Formats: sequence, structure tokens, C-alpha cells
Amino acid sequence: MSSQPQHSSSFYDPFLLDSRTSQMDLIDISDRIQVMRRKEQTTYSCSDYLSMTNDTDNIHNSPSSSLTSPDSISGIIDKSCREKMSRWCFQVVDFASFRRETVSVSMSFLDRYLSLHQSNLDSRKAMDSRKTYQLASMTALFIAAKLFEPTTMDVDIFVQLGRGCYGKQEFIDMEKRILAALNWQVSGPTTTTFIELYLSMLIASTSDADKSSLSEIISTLWLRSKYQSELACLESSFVTEYPSHIALATIINSLQYIPIENFTAEQRFDFMSLIQSTCNIDYHSSIVQSIGRKLKYLESQHQSRSFIEEVEALKPSEDFLLVKSTASSTLRSSLSGSQSPTCVSHKEKRTC
Repeated sequence: MSSQPQHSSSFYDPFLLDSRTSQMDLIDISDRIQVMRRKEQTTYSCSDYLSMTNDTDNIHNSPSSSLTSPDSISGIIDKSCREKMSRWCFQVVDFASFRRETVSVSMSFLDRYLSLHQSNLDSRKAMDSRKTYQLASMTALFIAAKLFEPTTMDVDIFVQLGRGCYGKQEFIDMEKRILAALNWQVSGPTTTTFIELYLSMLIASTSDADKSSLSEIISTLWLRSKYQSELACLESSFVTEYPSHIALATIINSLQYIPIENFTAEQRFDFMSLIQSTCNIDYHSSIVQSIGRKLKYLESQHQSRSFIEEVEALKPSEDFLLVKSTASSTLRSSLSGSQSPTCVSHKEKRTC
């Protein structure tokens, strides 16, 4: 299997920017990044809530299976639970033709909700019960899709995916609890957004005469960085890291896939220096370098494992800059087909 994420056949020309970025210069980009960084450090920060749980990562045999037996497994949630639900969310958004970034948004909702477990009784219940945690995870995805996708899935579809483990009213009640706990703060920055803005800085700082040679560079950086950002979404150790740091680490790692003759050492230095001076982020910092090493390890680990289908599922398919897709109008009826995502249920693992 090739280690290179596949480029979309309809790759979006980065120089035909959409209305969100076409008028943005370096000052606009810098201002937006500064606002996003303040948000990630305050309202949208997360605690290491899983450090309070027992280290039972090896309790499940398959790292790719969904939480199919929430009633049969006692004890509080662990890192494996979060990884399994993240993978399940990726299955669902791919099946619905949603953006992969929706998973990052939903996991941000979930992580922030559980970070409140010391002061919020409902959050504490989700920490102590895998069945409740599973419901919170599914509901967080439902909220993210409803808020940020042009077409969303009806709550009845999530009931169907749950195979009777949860009723419609349980999803509705959980949605209210999550939104109330988050004080309706649901527009936080994501790693993908920072990647997008960093690459927009490269475009904005490049002269018109040199932009013709930049397209392939942007394409590679976008796809490789997006791939690593999705791997980071699976890993619980990144919960407390700022998206701006993760995004910068993914770009630094992705530069190794650009031939030096196409993007010289001087150009790379100028690009990193621009980010550092504009965004006040030290790309040499121990935090960014540590994140980068973890991401490299995760990438090599996923590409060496036997579950190739999962690796393929994580490879980014969206075009730069996040051209929105719509969900199939026949999604509900197709849930009985062989291509539907794995169900989350108290029954034996199966597909819908």
C-alpha cells in the first residue's frame, strides 16, 4: 500500500479560492488566527479528563471495532473507548458524504463536555458509564452535523444506528445536556481551519509570478496535513493540545514530501518564519516538535498495521479549501445496505 494519501480526482485549484479566502491578505489572516488562538486557549480548551480513568486500553481485542456492548462492559471509559467512537464517527460521515472535519468538531464537543465532569453531574455520568458515554459520542456527532453540514441526518437515523440501545428522546435529552454544559459555545477553531489559514498565508505571501509553481506544493501539504490531523483526532493524548500547534506540526511533517528542488530550504524557512512572526507560534518549540514526532509515529503505525481499510478510510478526500458536500437524500433507506457504517449497539457486532 502506498504511504501517500490519494489526491482527489476533482482537486480544488488553490488559486481559485472561494469567497471566504479570496479577499484575505496577510493582515486579515493574522487577525483571524489571533482570534482563533484566544478561543482555543480559553473557551474551547480541554482538560486531560481521561487521566483519571484506569489504563485499560487493552481491554478490547480489536482497535477498530465499535463499542458494541456498552451494557456488558463494566467500569468507566478509557482511551480505547474514545478511539473506537472516533473511528465510528469517521465511518458515519464518510457514508453520509459529510466533511471529515465534522468528526473533529464532534469530538471537540465531546471532549469539552467530559472535561466538565468534576462540576457537571451529567458529564460525570458519561465518564462513569460506557453506555452513557456512547450516547454522548453519537449525540455530539449529531449536533456537529446539524450545525455545520448543509444536509444533516435525522435523529431517527441515529436511533437506527444504535439498534434500539437508545430511544429518540434519549438523543434529544443528551443534546440539550451537552449544549447547556457548553453554554452553546459551538464555534471553536479546528486543526483543519488552522491548516487552511497557514496555507493561505503561503499563497498570500507568494508573488503572482511565482504562484504557478505553488499549486502542487499546496496540494501535497494540504492532503498530507489533513491526513495527520485525522490521525490526531483518534488519539486521546492530543485532547489537551491546541489545534494551532497540531496544525503547524502537520505542515512541518508534510514538508518532507515536497522535493527540495520544488520548495527550497530558503522558501521553507521563510514560510515557517512567516507563521512564527504573524501568529506568535514558535515552530521550534518543544511542544510543536513533540506533537510532530507523535504524528509521525501514528502515521507509520497506521500504515504498517493489517487493517488497511481503516488507513484508507482516514485518507482525506476533501478538496482545498473544504468545498461542502451534501448528504444523500436516500440515506435513511440505504441504512439497510451493505455499505452502511457499523452499528453501535448492545447486540452482537454487525452492520446495518
